[in-house]
Amino acid sequence: MKIYLGRLGGTDYSLNLEKGENNNTLIAGMAGTGKTTFMKTILYRMVENGFDENILIVDFTGEYGGLPGFKTLIPGINFFINPFKLPFPRNRDIIFYFIRYVFGKEVTPIQYYILSELILKYDNIRDIIRGLRDDLAKARDEGWRNAYASIFNRLLPLSEIEAIQKTTDIPDGYIHLNLAHMSEQEQLFFSIIALHYLYYLAKIGQYSAIIVIDEAEKIALPIRSETQLTRNIVTQIIDELRKYGLYIFLISHTICRLDTEIRNNCRNIFIFRLQDPNDVRLASEITFTNPVTIRSLQRFTCIHCDPYSTYVGLKLKIDIEPKIYRKFEPPKQIKIFEEIFEKARKTLLKSTNDKNEIRLLSNPIKLKEIYRFYKGRIQNIEVDRIYVIENADGKRLS
Repeated sequence: MKIYLGRLGGTDYSLNLEKGENNNTLIAGMAGTGKTTFMKTILYRMVENGFDENILIVDFTGEYGGLPGFKTLIPGINFFINPFKLPFPRNRDIIFYFIRYVFGKEVTPIQYYILSELILKYDNIRDIIRGLRDDLAKARDEGWRNAYASIFNRLLPLSEIEAIQKTTDIPDGYIHLNLAHMSEQEQLFFSIIALHYLYYLAKIGQYSAIIVIDEAEKIALPIRSETQLTRNIVTQIIDELRKYGLYIFLISHTICRLDTEIRNNCRNIFIFRLQDPNDVRLASEITFTNPVTIRSLQRFTCIHCDPYSTYVGLKLKIDIEPKIYRKFEPPKQIKIFEEIFEKARKTLLKSTNDKNEIRLLSNPIKLKEIYRFYKGRIQNIEVDRIYVIENADGKRLS
């Protein structure tokens, strides 16, 4: 399929997407140069032309919301991935990957053993956290206590993510995965899980797509570990999964900080205006373009090397699709917890005749207080129920 982009060196130019070929694409440039609008234009024209493969947008800001033809999925509301439901050891390796990518530390042999045992025993993050808490309380050796504490502190924030408590299917078609409501760490962890999950599905022949990742520098950097044993998941997809029909379009503010293999394996590279000296130097070398030209590119203009021509960079003046060109409005905050909590509270209130339960369920402030106190601590539901009822009108729990 050919997607019209604009005029390259004064001639009409289209992006050529071919099944089985290297469709991986990198779009780089500083903020405000038109990268996202360019990507939206490509997506709009793909939909208009009836692109017959899946498209999945991983959107950290919500800026792709409302794009015609796309269905929006919101993690924790109508889309979930439980990484611990993946086959062992892939489920364990996702946690190791997260620790290496975020903290830049290798997993020690003791931590490796602890996590492996817990993941074999439990199939969700909250049970793993409870298991860690119990094991930490029982440990007497200082080395084991330090190992348990290190893992516990790094995984505890993940237990708050509703989007990883179960797994739902990824529907076929054009999907907008909106992560804008999540915190930065939640976005990072969930996007890592999603990419590993897509990698797994592609490997077993159950999913193929073009994956679009804006602000790709969040998850496409080299792994900051001591031994460099782990490859970036974005690099793995770009390098390995073309033959399985999984491709990536990356939009980034930088090229020099991205994993080297990403730059080497993207056939289509579009360079918008850059200012960082390292980015400018590298872009100049990749596109055979004068650095001054790269620093002075106008909005909606980029440098592109036609992979079917001389590989020499030419100016591409983009023909923006007017139907998608609009001022970005930040998405309204999604109060996931409050929505789910209220729905559950009202459902339970309608289904009980117990006066103590009615008294408790009729007081949402006290109920939330009790929920937050007990979250992750419940050992015996009958004992805890009696304690909760007795303290429903009592002093503040702490």
